[in-house]
Amino acid sequence: MGAKPIGKWNFHERQKNGKGVISTWVEKSNFSPKSEARMDRAIDQLRQLPKTSWHKPHPASGIGDHIFVIRFTDVTNAQKRIFGHFNDSHECFVMTLDGYEKDDVYVPSNYKALALEHRGECEKDFFVNTRKYGNLCPLCEEQRNSSVARH
Repeated sequence: MGAKPIGKWNFHERQKNGKGVISTWVEKSNFSPKSEARMDRAIDQLRQLPKTSWHKPHPASGIGDHIFVIRFTDVTNAQKRIFGHFNDSHECFVMTLDGYEKDDVYVPSNYKALALEHRGECEKDFFVNTRKYGNLCPLCEEQRNSSVARH
């Protein structure tokens, strides 16, 4: 997540205990640089697409109730998944839950209920319950810079 990204969608992640849930997952999973690059590539590809194109063969699919899953594999070919939703007012996709897929079954098994619950929490107070993911929200940077300039 080095260079400034370009594209339509910003990316946020749900916060839990003051930490981003996806950033924490990546860190705790000890992703190899290649695995993290695969995740970044999937996100970069999706950033360019209108949400109506978030379906196969692209690395995302709608799973119902306006919840989407981002798909990528790590270097061991484990099928990693990130669940989330769009927040149109902030022009972003909010990643709220990690998981994986094995034998065509998502884990955690209650992924949809959790994703819906997390969407409700995030939408209740967007700027408290989410944060920009890496450098993938230029809109937040602009808001922060204009706030700093006023002081």
